[in-house]
Amino acid sequence: MSILDTIKKRRSIRIFKPDKVSKKEINSIIEAGIWAPSSGNTKPFKFLILDDRDKINEFFALTLESIVRWKKEAAKKKGISLTELYENYKKYLDGIKKAPVFIFVFLDLEKGAHSFTDGNVPHLVSNGYLYNSLRDSVFLCVENMLLEATALGLGSLYFELPSASKTPINKLFSINNSNEFFTCIPIGYADEEPPADERTVEDFLLDII
Repeated sequence: MSILDTIKKRRSIRIFKPDKVSKKEINSIIEAGIWAPSSGNTKPFKFLILDDRDKINEFFALTLESIVRWKKEAAKKKGISLTELYENYKKYLDGIKKAPVFIFVFLDLEKGAHSFTDGNVPHLVSNGYLYNSLRDSVFLCVENMLLEATALGLGSLYFELPSASKTPINKLFSINNSNEFFTCIPIGYADEEPPADERTVEDFLLDII
């Protein structure tokens, strides 16, 4: 399968089968991530592999709480009650958390700081250009991981989480805050088949000057 074929085949999977994923497959997905391009070749990636159901449930309880807080004002404007908002997102997350394993992705702020700001993490974070360039590097890492999962016949998902999730997640796993929680990627065998859409190059081109 060509790289373009893999890209076209990738889908965002939100419902998973309980079938286990091998350690070899997980390592292959992470290996794809660490070969992504990164700002200044810093490779500011750290990973946590999680298959403990109790910890997974704790994580999703924190995530649901954060999302409801994050979305409640928008929901109120649309006339959606907090109960309805909670139930909608609980149903959404219940499908995702069935994945047998999760790869948590962190931005290694200390590594970035040593490369760009004499090891000073607060100076790095306060410098929007440098900080965002490192976050962009993690996005590239995650994309590589999603594509490798697809190439292995596995389902995966990138989903945005509220920034308020960051500190509770580090506390949950006893991880130093110099590793900034970025996202988690559920990995497993898909229990759904999201349809493909149509995209043509011409639809995305600007006028030629």
